[in-house]
Amino acid sequence: MKKLNRRILLVCVLAIILLLSACGQAENSNVVNEPTTTEPVTQTIEPTLDATPIQTVESTVEPTATPEPEKPLFELVTFFAEDGLMVNADLYMTEDTTAPYIILFHMADSSRGEYKSIAPQLMEIGYNCMAVDQRAGNSKIYVEAGISSGGGGIYNLTAVNLERMTNKMSYSEKNKKGLLPSYEFAYRDMKAALLYVRDELKAENIIIWGSSYSSSLVFVLGSEFPDDVKGLLSFSPGEYFSFGDKTFKDFAANVMCPVLVASEIEASEEIYHCVRFDIKEYHRVSAHGSPAANSIWESVVNFLNNLH
Repeated sequence: MKKLNRRILLVCVLAIILLLSACGQAENSNVVNEPTTTEPVTQTIEPTLDATPIQTVESTVEPTATPEPEKPLFELVTFFAEDGLMVNADLYMTEDTTAPYIILFHMADSSRGEYKSIAPQLMEIGYNCMAVDQRAGNSKIYVEAGISSGGGGIYNLTAVNLERMTNKMSYSEKNKKGLLPSYEFAYRDMKAALLYVRDELKAENIIIWGSSYSSSLVFVLGSEFPDDVKGLLSFSPGEYFSFGDKTFKDFAANVMCPVLVASEIEASEEIYHCVRFDIKEYHRVSAHGSPAANSIWESVVNFLNNLH
């Protein structure tokens, strides 16, 4: 009887244990597992600062300035002779507009280009210059035809103007009006040049410079304008042609300013000896015309500087 009771008791205990276990599982099955939410982690990253301060590097390269255009060495100017012919010339100006002016006249078969190297040299020693195209010189037609290379190949624009002005005139009409490319009529261009420098450029000190045929005509110009011409340079003068009823020796005798003559021909000495003004000098050279100036350049400079 006692064994039976123990068995019943044991069964009851086991039954209770099983019942309790079942209840625990039921409670666990009713629990809802909520998903785990991971909060985003915001991480502020501080910039790492170098201990060395940042240096501002300034450029040492200066901006390139736009260069000013160079002033032209000369300016082409025009004026008119008494017969209406337009005369061209190259005007070489220094910074001093009150400096003396040297008017440069070329030889036969030439142009103002004869002085393209001499004029800058004269500018360097302080002189304003004007190189003139006279009607008796090379023209575009002659240069292009290969007949002339005078004036360094630079066209004589006054000769071109004369051709255009007279292309429909007869020879007799040209001769009557003095519109021929002759040495005698070229004097009109030389006179117009002096008047232009005196009246338009307001020059007070005028020096005239001739080459070959124009070196004879500068004596005419100097004698006609004794109050305006302060000095005269003549390279290879001669009695090459007639000028009215006088010789160039006659005109030389009436020049009242210092004179420099340089030549390779004996006829020049005859003209030189007729100059009565006290200040004069003669140089024997080998070249003809103004190119001879290079061989006596020091004497030319001294002569010019003694004029003022």
